[in-house]
Amino acid sequence: MIIFLFADFKTGGSQKIAIDVFNELIKYKPHSIVLSINNKGNLKKKFINQKKIYNLGYKRVIYSVFSLFSFLNKKKPNTVFCTQPHLGIIIFFLNLFLKKKVKIIVRETNTSKFKNYFDVSIKKRFENILKFFIFNYIDYVVFPSKKISYNVKSKTCIIPNFVDFSEINKTNPVSKKNFILGMGRLTKQKGFDLLIKSYIKIYSKVNQNLIIIGEGEEKQNLMKLIKNYNVENRVQILNFTNKPYSFFKSCSLYVLSSRWEGMPNTLIQALATKTNILSTNCMFGPKEILKNGKLGYLCNPEDVNDMSKKILLALKSKKKITYNDYSKYDKMKIIKKYFKLFN
Repeated sequence: MIIFLFADFKTGGSQKIAIDVFNELIKYKPHSIVLSINNKGNLKKKFINQKKIYNLGYKRVIYSVFSLFSFLNKKKPNTVFCTQPHLGIIIFFLNLFLKKKVKIIVRETNTSKFKNYFDVSIKKRFENILKFFIFNYIDYVVFPSKKISYNVKSKTCIIPNFVDFSEINKTNPVSKKNFILGMGRLTKQKGFDLLIKSYIKIYSKVNQNLIIIGEGEEKQNLMKLIKNYNVENRVQILNFTNKPYSFFKSCSLYVLSSRWEGMPNTLIQALATKTNILSTNCMFGPKEILKNGKLGYLCNPEDVNDMSKKILLALKSKKKITYNDYSKYDKMKIIKKYFKLFN
């Protein structure tokens, strides 16, 4: 048995990737199951077989330790795939006491070795210290990009994020067109405050409105920013959508405004729909995905003036994107690499 362990099903690139992998995996390993600490989040709907989902019902991972330990002892899985790094830390300690030891695979999705790119809280510092020690003693660490990988004694592999080409082909654009798009979790990392400020500087020069799609803890701050500048009629924040490709196909420009990244999934999705793209040249991912600016425009991170100028430039001239530029992100090609880990 293989268990896919989730903290929750809230919007996030790592959760989306793991769900797609699981949906394919159960076709070949039908005894695989999903275990979540918290059952909240719209992404739960993306699982093909809802009966495969078990939930412990805790708000935080640390509160679930004893129930998690009991569940693992009862199910006796061969492998636990941890969809987020902090889950791998918990499983490592529990594995010391389990009757049947499990194979631990952890997916590291962000730039946690570069502490400058985090709000340096005590919690995050402690988590990073634990990771750099513990990840030497688990079975596999999966990185989406070589540039965010770091040396550990465990086996490591690079498996990039992917997109579902079949879903892209069958998706129609939304009815409302001609807008600038931002998409992702509403967190400080994603820099939507920078995008809004950049748009405010030039909105009188463009016909396009700004639409941001996502959910997260920064939503109220972003709404307040929009209200303070009196641009409610030009800037809109929409809730999470399970049809992102419809918006990518419809927008005049997709802007990734992040302060830092690991391997931004939305940027790959935008590329695969041949969307007009502007991204911050942040660490890490955008420069690699956009081939140093060949496939989309790049601007300086946290530079509102540069972003606003590049928005105007990108709206006037779109970069050419071909199938060969994104074919390596084909979902079915990449998922096979995950299957090898589970054998």
